[in-house]
Amino acid sequence: MSIWNFHQMLKKLRGLLSFVPSKIVQIFLTFGITLLATIAVYDVSATVVSKDTRNYITFTDWCLNKESLQPDTKALVNHILNISGISDCNQASQKVLEIKHFKAGGGNISDIKPLKFLTQLEALSLSANIISDLTPLGSLNNLTLLALDNNQISDFSPLQSLTNLEWLDLKNNKINSIPDALGQLSNLRGLDLRNNQITSIPEALGQLSNLEFLDLRNNQITSIPEVIGQLSNLTVLNLSYNQITSIPEVLGQLFNLEWLWLDSNQITSIPDALGKLSNLRGLSLSKNQITKIPEALGQLSNLEWFTLERDQIGKIPEALRQLPKLKIYEFPYPNSEDVNSENPKGSRPAVDVSP
Repeated sequence: MSIWNFHQMLKKLRGLLSFVPSKIVQIFLTFGITLLATIAVYDVSATVVSKDTRNYITFTDWCLNKESLQPDTKALVNHILNISGISDCNQASQKVLEIKHFKAGGGNISDIKPLKFLTQLEALSLSANIISDLTPLGSLNNLTLLALDNNQISDFSPLQSLTNLEWLDLKNNKINSIPDALGQLSNLRGLDLRNNQITSIPEALGQLSNLEFLDLRNNQITSIPEVIGQLSNLTVLNLSYNQITSIPEVLGQLFNLEWLWLDSNQITSIPDALGKLSNLRGLSLSKNQITKIPEALGQLSNLEWFTLERDQIGKIPEALRQLPKLKIYEFPYPNSEDVNSENPKGSRPAVDVSP
């Protein structure tokens, strides 16, 4: 029975009971009103405004109480309504289930709890906000793409349940460690963690067998673990601007690798194993402490560019010089006349490697 029908029934009963003493009628009506209020709680969600969001169990609750929310959260709720194409809060809980793509960047959003009801989302972008708590996203099991760059995130373990995730962008946050739970994201193909404060790569990373793109540049990583060799589908690996001192032999097992950045570290030698990377097209080793290039790099028949530190390298192996596609870029410029108009602004001049 609807609230309105119940109210009409009470009015009719009052007329029918006109012969009954008023005291009894008053007691009956008081009971009826109490019952009416109880029914209202179950018949219409969140009809009472509450500032305690812990009481909100549906998106309709957030919608009906949006005037009491913080400005950024209110704006998020309104944005969800706009995307859903509906303004009726009582219908919103069903309508938001149709949303599959959602973007809310640069809005100073901190509270993302209203998003937990968008359970059919496949792509979500929340770049450039002030988000730190990712717990509400743990229920979005259909996500395949998630962009959370430029926020205040230090812990992303709440994302471990998103097993359909394929691309995850967490660059420019406050992350100092990669949780072991990351290994559960078995469908992950791309992971961007550049510009954080990460100090080590966990063993769990080796479980990401579908990973193709891994960017860990500009962190505080000191070593490359052996498990990196298990990432057989990796095509792009960027570990530049860290504190790495050596290149492990297992990198030579990444046969699908095409682009490898290891510049701006503290590496002193190049292992012969890198010569096995037959699909490698780009290799950056400048701004390290390398003094010798191994002959094995001459086997990289697909290599197109290679960066090195001019002042430190004594001799370029003949086999490397013979590679038909290769241009070698030296740092710093040998002298000003080596820069010509054919080089794009900010690039380094190519060294002639013809025999």
